[in-house]
Formats: sequence, structure tokens, C-alpha cells
Amino acid sequence: MIIVITNPSHINEEHTTINQLFSEGLELLHLRKKELTEIQLRKYIEAIPPKYYPKIKLHSHYHLAKEYSFRGIHVPSSLDRKSVV
Repeated sequence: MIIVITNPSHINEEHTTINQLFSEGLELLHLRKKELTEIQLRKYIEAIPPKYYPKIKLHSHYHLAKEYSFRGIHVPSSLDRKSVV
């Protein structure tokens, strides 16, 4: 299984690379963009074709995972999973 974890910092046109990786068979993307606001993250997500959403795990703004039908969320061990779900 090929898994990619995004850089937490902003990278110009990163979604273009992500889309290429998905088209080449990427099976799971961990989307780590904790510094983005919800609006910024939505814009980032919407630059990725919806057919790839089930292959994404979200590392912040957890409520968006259900809205976009993502594979799930990633909760660091330092957080209580019950408090974020």
C-alpha cells in the first residue's frame, strides 16, 4: 500500500501533485494542514476530485471528514479521540 502524508506547511500547487499521485495509484493520503483555516482547507480539498475523497484521512477540522466522505480522521495519541469525534 502506498501512503503519502502531506507537508503541514503550505506548498504552492501541491494539490496538482496529489492529483497526479492519485491518478498513478496512490491508495491513501494523510492530509496534514493543521495551520489552514476551515475555509482554506475546504478550498484545498475542493481542488482534489471527489472520486479520491474515500482515499483521504484528515488530520484537522475533523467534522469535514464526514461531509466530504473521507476514509476517516487521524487523531494524534496526545488527544482524546472521543473529544474530537
